[in-house]
Amino acid sequence: MNTNDKKPKAFVFDLDGTLIGTFNLYLYSLNAGLQAFGLPSVSAEKLSEFLDQAFPLEEILKRIAPSKFADVQARLSCVEKIKEAYFSVLKEVKLLVGARDLLFTLKEKGFKVGIVTGRTTQGEEKWLELKRLGIAEFVDVFVTGLEAPRKPSSGGIVVCLKKLKVKPEEAIFVGDSEADVLASREAGLSFIGVATGVGKKERLLELGAIYVVKDLLELLEIVKRLDTFTPLE
Repeated sequence: MNTNDKKPKAFVFDLDGTLIGTFNLYLYSLNAGLQAFGLPSVSAEKLSEFLDQAFPLEEILKRIAPSKFADVQARLSCVEKIKEAYFSVLKEVKLLVGARDLLFTLKEKGFKVGIVTGRTTQGEEKWLELKRLGIAEFVDVFVTGLEAPRKPSSGGIVVCLKKLKVKPEEAIFVGDSEADVLASREAGLSFIGVATGVGKKERLLELGAIYVVKDLLELLEIVKRLDTFTPLE
């Protein structure tokens, strides 16, 4: 990664697939909901495609079974089944390897840290999982899908930057999906991809990532020796 310009002041992260590993739990929960409606399970590949585009859950259901979920009540009922299944395994959510050390190192070096997610929680509730995982103390700002438009809109990132009091050119966004890199570019941030989620390395680079790391441990090594970075042109 070329590092010939000014040092960033903040790092903003996506959550699922970037800092925490939730894909298998999402797959289990979605299929539990579909099975409750007598529908076949979807593959990991198909769910990955949906998540890469950051489709809301109701939209995913409409794409899986258009006729079945054309009805709003049917969709909402299935969403509740999926949420029930997810909350039953919520304690199985784990940080991805290197996540805590990375966030600790960023704070130790004086960087501001934000998280932007499409999850629909707010207030104290949105911090509960971060506290359980032991990373809440390293996060300055946490913006959810109830506080700003979901990615690929840049709305959440814009809100996060305002709360962090940094300019787009002073921050780097870290994420795993196409929706992440598109939102980052729209907001004017440089983007680093992490190949631990649903996005493909080649596609993230094609869309404008300045770098794609294989995991958070690789990003941690970059941060440890980071003095400057190249902003988005």
